[in-house]
Amino acid sequence: MMKKTILWRPSMNDTILHFYRGTKGMGIVISLTYGHERIILDFGAPFSPLSEIYDGTVRIRNENKVTDALSIGRIPEVPGVFSIEDLKDYPLLSYEECDLNTAVFISHLHLDHMSEIDKLAPEIPVYIHEDGIKLYEALYHTGLQESFRS
Repeated sequence: MMKKTILWRPSMNDTILHFYRGTKGMGIVISLTYGHERIILDFGAPFSPLSEIYDGTVRIRNENKVTDALSIGRIPEVPGVFSIEDLKDYPLLSYEECDLNTAVFISHLHLDHMSEIDKLAPEIPVYIHEDGIKLYEALYHTGLQESFRS
């Protein structure tokens, strides 16, 4: 899993641009942090239906959906975006332990940009076009996507 961090303005060490995923393919997750403020641009997973681990007969264990997704690399280890309850004993900083004010912005309506937002801590605001919510709900009702908070 490639992780790349770039200082946005090298003279200002408190602005950091971090590419968690997406520099060499699909499944975009990028963060921009300044002091105690952070925005995350997109929160998706690579979309390749012909090579998915979950083939339709295996269901994701809802009670372990975050730790399972982290363990198999479906979602990147972004500190401070998953609830302590969802992380269980997984060794990653939880939302409750993090001192960053975080918001997630979804750029457009492709699954590799928005498929994993259901795993974020419910306190984190997610900004997405209303058509994105409609798409997400349609995928949920067809069984192709996990539910997401309103």
